[in-house]
Amino acid sequence: MPAGLRVTFGGKTYEVQSVEEAQAKWVEFRDRSGAGVSEIGNGIRVTDGAGRFVARISYNGRAWSTEDDGRGGAEKPLRAAPDEQQPETREQAIRRTWASAPRPVNQWTPMTVSVGEGDARRSNDMLVIQRKARGDGQADSVLTMRVLRMGRLLASDPPEPLMFTFKLTGENKVEQVGRARVPTAEDIAQWEGAGFTVPGKKAEAPKPAKPAEESKPVEAPAADRDAQDRQGLREEDRRARTLASAAEELTSQIQGDIAENDFAADEVMPGLRLFAEQSKVPADELRQEVLTRIRKSGMKRGDIKRVEKALDPTKEAAPKPSPAPAVERVSTPPAPAPAPEPAPTNPPAPAAQTRPERLIELRKRQSVLKQLLECLG
Repeated sequence: MPAGLRVTFGGKTYEVQSVEEAQAKWVEFRDRSGAGVSEIGNGIRVTDGAGRFVARISYNGRAWSTEDDGRGGAEKPLRAAPDEQQPETREQAIRRTWASAPRPVNQWTPMTVSVGEGDARRSNDMLVIQRKARGDGQADSVLTMRVLRMGRLLASDPPEPLMFTFKLTGENKVEQVGRARVPTAEDIAQWEGAGFTVPGKKAEAPKPAKPAEESKPVEAPAADRDAQDRQGLREEDRRARTLASAAEELTSQIQGDIAENDFAADEVMPGLRLFAEQSKVPADELRQEVLTRIRKSGMKRGDIKRVEKALDPTKEAAPKPSPAPAVERVSTPPAPAPAPEPAPTNPPAPAAQTRPERLIELRKRQSVLKQLLECLG
């Protein structure tokens, strides 16, 4: 809409930024005065800075594109009255917020967009950039938006902060651009520099002041458990991924054994403890995670029962007690017999590995092979 618009009613002239604002001022004046159409007339004219006609607002608050009163019935309103308008959409809220103040071109600008009213009101933080101004005057400018929010790259991953990119087209449609990605350190710095909070990041509690003490040797600072790595993951996130990976691998092994009719219930808990030890995760948490995945796997009910029974720690086979030491009796030893010639013996065959031990050994070999390939490449 043209800038520098004016409306006159009640003996005063008001400057407005849009026809929508002119409608709101007229409706406020009408309701406050309580006057009818015969007293204050059938609306007002909206003109630009040069006095040229822009729109007409009728008594009921509707905006029209012609100066007559539209009694013929063929004319359609340019804009509905404020009390007739539909709730604002997300796209309209983004466009309204962007247009509410001058925004630089080719510069990421922080913006908070609010949609809805009352308890249904929602606010979203975003970084917005306008690559170039509107060209032909017929379509709105294209806006690119970045939003940092919780999400999952894979369905099996734990929730983590992800960077999403959207585009508001000239036809006011929001479209996602590409796939979500893990934010870089630069993304995090830009987001926090805009005054926004990184989702999922714990706020640091202020440390209480310590009384003055005698000088002591300076100790090295303790490792920050909430410190993020290059992928933006904290220690808790890395631990959750390790647990999920070990549970997925062990679940697949159990499903394969059942499918091949090679399931050994007495080997499940020992194998789980080996997995937990190798992955450095608590065995009981791994057991619970495997049970959850087995119950959601779509296996037959009878097979699920077999796995649940095998993963019951209360029914794990107890170690056999050691035999009691024999009572030594003192007696006169008999005369030693001549020692027989030692018979040639073959070295004992190595004990057969259990299935969990074979899988652990395979994982070790894969790790060594991966490190060797990284050194060569």
